[in-house]
Amino acid sequence: MSLHLTSEELYEITGYRQGDKVRAALSAMGIHFKVRPADRFTLVDRDHYKLVMAGGIKVSNRREPRWEAARG
Repeated sequence: MSLHLTSEELYEITGYRQGDKVRAALSAMGIHFKVRPADRFTLVDRDHYKLVMAGGIKVSNRREPRWEAARG
């Protein structure tokens, strides 16, 4: 088993094959990913994906800082 999800698994999860759409769908689901510079392939860690789907990791799509958290 590979360390990252395959292109077929990404298609099954997101319903998209085009990289930008795959990444947008993953972001909407709160799944973290990296983009491999050499070929722009979207890399999703298999263990992270399993934890998110099992509810073991709470993710936020919040893009602005939480200033109240910084104040303690």
